[in-house]
Amino acid sequence: MKGFVFNFLRVARDWAMVGLNELLIRPLFWRRPRYDKKYRISICAIFRDEARFLKEWIEFHQMIGVDHFFLYNNKSRDDYAAVLRPYVDEGTVTLYDFPKDQAQLKAYRHFYDHHRHETQWVSFLDIDEFFCPNTANGMSDWLKHYERYPVVLVYWKMFGTSGLMEHDDSKLVIEQYHVSWRGLYNVGKCLINTDYDILSWNADIHHATEVAYPILGVPVRVLPVNVFRRATKGGCFFGCLQSKRHVPAQINHYWSKAWDVYSHKMEYEGDVFFKNNPKREFQYFL
Repeated sequence: MKGFVFNFLRVARDWAMVGLNELLIRPLFWRRPRYDKKYRISICAIFRDEARFLKEWIEFHQMIGVDHFFLYNNKSRDDYAAVLRPYVDEGTVTLYDFPKDQAQLKAYRHFYDHHRHETQWVSFLDIDEFFCPNTANGMSDWLKHYERYPVVLVYWKMFGTSGLMEHDDSKLVIEQYHVSWRGLYNVGKCLINTDYDILSWNADIHHATEVAYPILGVPVRVLPVNVFRRATKGGCFFGCLQSKRHVPAQINHYWSKAWDVYSHKMEYEGDVFFKNNPKREFQYFL
């Protein structure tokens, strides 16, 4: 009974916060960014043994308007450095060696402390995630409809193995994996305006980043809006995720790729986030 009451109160609190953002705070976001920083849109990512996928991922996002990549290598054993060297040399990638345990949030905080003011917008993305603005030719054009909001949540479109046992390195990821869920997943990743202070550094920074918005000098907790311009505390609060609804943007999440790619990740005791790697359990894959 206590657990039921606790969960009820937690959900009620979340709904109240969403309602407050909808009714009072969201209409006040009239201030557009000045865009006087070095980069307009950047991605911060941490990776391990992703050399074979880095080139496609970087060049895809370059084509849709991402200006810079802040990348953190976490104990990779492959030839990632050779793949990234041309992008580092041309100034597209800032690369750090970051051999810490459960390093993901630590890497994001390092970026925030050292590079936040170099870019107007940042997304903490993974190498298996691809931004897809569906209503514009690129990220900059798409962002014009959302730039007054401090944080925008873009939902995942989930892709599996497409029935493949082995990944074909002669083909692109986005060519090989074409079987997905019909609708959107109720989780995604955020695009964050760095003019605002991030309030908490936990797992929610991925999926529902909350920032402080000053009103009359008082910092107010502000939730992200989703691609439907509705306030959300993660999940699908006020979000209509039906497959038939027009989706302004999505993140294609190639979560498993072929079995040989996924099974390689089962070898790690931990990963960049989890101390005990959940992928080691075959049931997790199923």
